[in-house]
Amino acid sequence: MRVAVVGAGAVGSLVGGLLARAGEEVVLVGRRAHVEAIESRGLLLEGLGGGPLRVRVAARERLEERPEVLLLAVKSQDLERACREVAPLAREAVVVTMQNGLRCDGIARHFFRPDQIVGCVVYSMATFLEPGRVECGVRGWLCIGDPFIPDRPRLARLRALLRQALPVRISRDIAATRRTKLVGNLNNALPAATGRPLQEIYFSPTTGRLPLRVMREGFETLEAAGLETDRSPQALALGLLSRRMPEGAALALLRAFSRTPPGRRPVLGSTYQSVVRGSPTEVDFLNGEIVALGQRAGVPTPYNAHLVRLVHEVERGGGFFPPEALWPEDTCG
Repeated sequence: MRVAVVGAGAVGSLVGGLLARAGEEVVLVGRRAHVEAIESRGLLLEGLGGGPLRVRVAARERLEERPEVLLLAVKSQDLERACREVAPLAREAVVVTMQNGLRCDGIARHFFRPDQIVGCVVYSMATFLEPGRVECGVRGWLCIGDPFIPDRPRLARLRALLRQALPVRISRDIAATRRTKLVGNLNNALPAATGRPLQEIYFSPTTGRLPLRVMREGFETLEAAGLETDRSPQALALGLLSRRMPEGAALALLRAFSRTPPGRRPVLGSTYQSVVRGSPTEVDFLNGEIVALGQRAGVPTPYNAHLVRLVHEVERGGGFFPPEALWPEDTCG
C-alpha cells in the first residue's frame, strides 16, 4: 500500500519507519537535513528492544506522488499549511490526522472530503534526537476513529495496516478520545517552560502538586463546556488522579509511576522539543484550547493561561523559567 507520512518528525518517522520495515511502500516527507540523513544512512530507530534498528525508507522534502493512505503527522500549528500543500495529490487517499488537541479534524475538513478523514490519537512517546535518528521512549498504541462519516470497513483496513507499526484500537467517539489525550497533554507545557523533565517537576516539593491542578482545571473546563472525555482506562486514571483522589495520595501515586527506569531518557515532551529546535510550539492547541473553552464557558483557567504565557515567552527567546515561576499569582502552591 502506498503510504505517505507528511511531517516525518518523531512519531511520523517511528510509524512510517516501522511500516516500511513491514514491507509497505512508504515515503517520509520531512525537513531537508532529516531527508538527507535517511537517504544517506537510512532511518535509525532506537528504544524498540533488541538494539538499534536501521530502516531503508524513501524520504522527500515534499509529496510528489499520489498516496493511498496519507498520515498527517505535522504538529497542530503546521496542519493547515500541510493540508493545503498536499491536498491536490491526496484527493482519493484515506487521510489520517495524528495531531494533539481538538481542532485537527476540523482543519483537515477544509481541504478534504469528510468521508476521507480518519482521526488518530497517538499514545506513544518518541524523541527526534537528530536528523535520521529517532528514539522510542514508550511504544504505546494508536487509537483511530471516524470523526465525520462512519465507515467500519475502512477503519478495519486502516487498523490492519497501522498495527504493523504499533498496536491499534478503534474508538467509538474519536472526539471524546482526543479530549482525554488533551488533558494528559496539558503538562507538556511544564518542561517547555522550565527545561526540566516532568519527573523532576513531579518530585519537587515546589512544583509537585501543579500537574494535578493543571489537569483538574482541564477536566473542569471541558465539563463546563459540555464536552465529555471517553471512558477509556486513561480517562479514568487521569480523573482519579486529578479530581477524585486527595492531592497528597495522588501525588504519591504519580511519583510512583513516574520514576525513570535506568537507561531511559527523562520525559520532556513534544512541546519542549519544538522549543529547543526553535520552532513554534502547539501550546495554543493544548493549554490554549482549555483557556479558550473556559472563556466561552465563563470558567477561570489561571493555571493553563499562565502556562500559555510562559511558553510563548520562552518561544520569544526569553530563556527557561525557574520551576517556582510555574505557579500563577494568587494560587496556593
